[in-house]
Amino acid sequence: MFVGIGLAVAAALIGNPWAAAPAASLFLLGLVGTIAGRVLSPLTDEGAAVAGGWKRFADHLKEVSGGSVAGAAGGAGAGAAGGGASGAG
Repeated sequence: MFVGIGLAVAAALIGNPWAAAPAASLFLLGLVGTIAGRVLSPLTDEGAAVAGGWKRFADHLKEVSGGSVAGAAGGAGAGAAGGGASGAG
């Protein structure tokens, strides 16, 4: 898409209206590709259902944990790993 914009600027500097045709086509192709990439999902219907289940599970875990993130400084995961190794000796 940016190549099309750059070619359009170069065509404007040259002053030839036909030089803008490749620039316009590249810009339109980039725009269509960007929109298609945003709209179309790479997942199949089954994959989308599985992903939705994991998303609900992640939301449940956030709700149960009070929104804390695992592995954060002072979190339960970091304290348990460090405490177990040093307390054994």
